[in-house]
Amino acid sequence: MILLLIYLAYFAVGLPNSMLGAAWPSVQNALGITSELMGTMASVTAGGTIVSSLLCVQIVNRLGTGKTVLVSLFISALGLLGYALASSAAVFLAASFLIGLSAGCLVAALNTYMSLQYEARHLSWVHCFWGIGSMIGPVLLTVSLQTSLMWRGGYGVAAGVVLAVIVLAGIGLSRWEKQGEERSGKQAERTDKFISNREAFGYPGVKLVLLLFLCYCAIESCMNLWITTFSLERCQMSEAKAAFMSSLFFAGITAGRCISGAANKKYDGFALIKFSGVVMLIGILLLLICRDEGMCGAGVLLTGLACAAISPNLVHKLPQMVGERASQAVSGLQAAASSIGSMLMPVLTGALFQRLGLNLMPWWLLAFTGALLALLYAVEKRMTKKAAYVQE
Repeated sequence: MILLLIYLAYFAVGLPNSMLGAAWPSVQNALGITSELMGTMASVTAGGTIVSSLLCVQIVNRLGTGKTVLVSLFISALGLLGYALASSAAVFLAASFLIGLSAGCLVAALNTYMSLQYEARHLSWVHCFWGIGSMIGPVLLTVSLQTSLMWRGGYGVAAGVVLAVIVLAGIGLSRWEKQGEERSGKQAERTDKFISNREAFGYPGVKLVLLLFLCYCAIESCMNLWITTFSLERCQMSEAKAAFMSSLFFAGITAGRCISGAANKKYDGFALIKFSGVVMLIGILLLLICRDEGMCGAGVLLTGLACAAISPNLVHKLPQMVGERASQAVSGLQAAASSIGSMLMPVLTGALFQRLGLNLMPWWLLAFTGALLALLYAVEKRMTKKAAYVQE
């Protein structure tokens, strides 16, 4: 029951992730707002994610994971209803902040809960459900735009889906809290408090872990933003085929998380991350030497498949890398760092590629992949030394 609710919660939080882009032309015409405002809304959403991610450990310590998820989903439903009923740009901005506020705390709380209570395969699969929600969101908008409901109806339906998940989560709340109390024979999470962000940031190894996540974030955001333009310029593709490269990258991530979840039954998370790092290097090298559509597509797909396994397995290994009591704070710090990276990295890469050309992109990706593997080696080495010291 609890696991099903978690899958549904990830699906629900993924729904609004890509709806705004699909709805934007209609929203712009209906409300008479400028195209520049879309970038502002993306920044406002990221700001909400950063705020709630940093506050997550305090909220979970006070409410417990179950109630935190309920409150986060309720905020998400309010944000979606805000989009559906918006009559001005100000309402849209407020709704965007609520969507970010919901996602940051919910994902940070559930990532920690899953890493402490479930096997790594489930973390890969729930992230896959988030991806499915992100894919279905635009479909809802498309269907709604073909009816008299228009974009408001699409957001209304999405809000209804989230409210249904809230009802189910409310019904299962008591079981959720009971499961938290019985975890590994330890104290309930409401009595065994997670440490604060400040304390966690001072823990040995935490900065290495945050840099590890930042490297991954840089790779994914670079592929997301620039692969279409790279395909146009480097391989001389048509606009339609170049746009397909972006879809292929996210298809690789979604499919890869299904595969990664199955592989977690047999292989350790660190082994999968290292294997994915090697696959990523091969994918990026194909982009570096590509001269045609087939080689470019293969590079994009391999990079997407590699990205799929890295993020969930890193999240699942957090309690081992930083300790259980620090894991919730580090999960929140990681989510905040990823959002900050998603805001700053496009500016940095845009300026860099503008000056030096998009041929630099594969080299940029190789540098971050190399850094990711080096940091992973450093984290593993530190964990081995710590384990040896404890045994002595």
